[in-house]
Amino acid sequence: MSKTDVSRFYELLSVDRELAAEAMTFQQKYSSQEEVIGAFIELAARQGLYFTDAELVEYIFENGQEVRE
Repeated sequence: MSKTDVSRFYELLSVDRELAAEAMTFQQKYSSQEEVIGAFIELAARQGLYFTDAELVEYIFENGQEVRE
């Protein structure tokens, strides 16, 4: 589990349109941010990339502009 895997997952989302589309559905599917984050982390794990919610939040905080692009 690491922020490196978070970065790799965002890179994968930028090139895999189907995976990115699936991730984008989480906001509509789930009522709480905790569920959205959990689903996002599970999606990454299915790709062999493992990180915690804390690592995800830390990565977003440190790379917020990059994530929004």
